Amino acid sequence: MTATTTTIPTTDVAIIAISNGSAPGKNPVNAIGAQVRQYLQTSLQNALKDKSIKSIILIGRPDGKGVFSAGADIKEFSGGSSSDGGSVTTSEPGGIPTLNDLAHMIEGSSKPIIAALTGACLGGGMELALSAQYRVADGTLKYGLPEVKIGLIPGAGGTQRLPRLCGVRHALDVILRGRINGSAMEGLKVGFLDGVVSSSSKESVVECAIRWANWASSLPPITLESRRLCNRSVPTDSEGVDNETMCDFALQSLPLKEKGGESAHACLDAIRSSFQVTSFDEGMEVEKNLFNDLLYHSLQGKAYRHIFFAERSSSSTSSRKNTRGNELVKGRGAVGVIGGGKILLCILVCCRTICL
Repeated sequence: MTATTTTIPTTDVAIIAISNGSAPGKNPVNAIGAQVRQYLQTSLQNALKDKSIKSIILIGRPDGKGVFSAGADIKEFSGGSSSDGGSVTTSEPGGIPTLNDLAHMIEGSSKPIIAALTGACLGGGMELALSAQYRVADGTLKYGLPEVKIGLIPGAGGTQRLPRLCGVRHALDVILRGRINGSAMEGLKVGFLDGVVSSSSKESVVECAIRWANWASSLPPITLESRRLCNRSVPTDSEGVDNETMCDFALQSLPLKEKGGESAHACLDAIRSSFQVTSFDEGMEVEKNLFNDLLYHSLQGKAYRHIFFAERSSSSTSSRKNTRGNELVKGRGAVGVIGGGKILLCILVCCRTICL
């Protein structure tokens, strides 16, 4: 697929829509699979090379409606690589980029990038938004990092950038709980967003993003440098609670590792590293190692992802009727079984919905 950007007439702003990276109608949630990642990389490269472009907007759809991105393509996590040949975690020269590659590219952009957020902005989608220099949204936004619910941690900088932007308190709330209901007003309050389109305003989120893009492009380069979260340290808590103390308190509420809590403990360890290690790169290395361990070695993680696919499959048939004419009702729980011989792991999850 040819990578293209949309240039707004009479302006020097390029708009890159995530939806344009997939065939029409084939990716309604804008999952950031291998094909989409390749498209975004090429489109960003083209916009950065074009001297007539002064700023870039990253958006879900060109019209600014619908989903920004519901996150990574979860099917790629079943084996660590995509059907298109790209790796989920490993960068290859000249190959399909990982989410981390894209996040670093966006964060290090020589031109300001504004993420215009609408609808669901989850998982890898939120991590790309965190990499942008500015974020604006409308009232439809729901943001979150739900990876813990499928036995993983945010693996594209979420555990490092969110604490630096919004503080450890908000990062613990979003990442450990796997929340997917962060609203635009909450995002504005905690500092995740720079601007929100008022419901009473006639301005669209696209127009708002263009306004921010034009303003950002007029600022001196040092301002852009200060907007890169990799250059920031984790702030102190607004209520005066020590970051380490907050993490210790959160630890008390986590399930034991051996009782389904591996991913939750890994999330907490990654968040701790955001303020414990000496640099952003070191924190990213901690995050990468924890993510890879859960992806490739954790039986719990495999079981949680098995449950995810089982629930998604059952939901697609939930409206069918059985031979007696009664509605089939989705089960209250699911069981994932991994292993063989002497190794058997069964995880029972009751009344739980897993979303990414």
